[in-house]
Amino acid sequence: MRSSLMNKIDKSSLYGRPEFKDAARAAILKAHVDRACAQIVSGHLSRKEAHEIAARAMREVQSLVGEDRELFERIYGARMQRLIEQFTASEDGE
Repeated sequence: MRSSLMNKIDKSSLYGRPEFKDAARAAILKAHVDRACAQIVSGHLSRKEAHEIAARAMREVQSLVGEDRELFERIYGARMQRLIEQFTASEDGE
């Protein structure tokens, strides 16, 4: 049902709309953060590797967050840091 409805909509008319761009941007941000968080909580990473994954995710979304970079880093940076502390062993084995 949904696919037939989507076929009736002229998709090209959606791309120029601000709300579509915001939704697409949010989906991309979420995908990057969710992927990094899933890798961190897998329990297969050292703390160093987990920090590298978090830093890569932050770099990947820099151009998408624009002016909201500080807010993004406070929210998602804190989330990834908490997961790193919770799901990885410290470098000294504790």
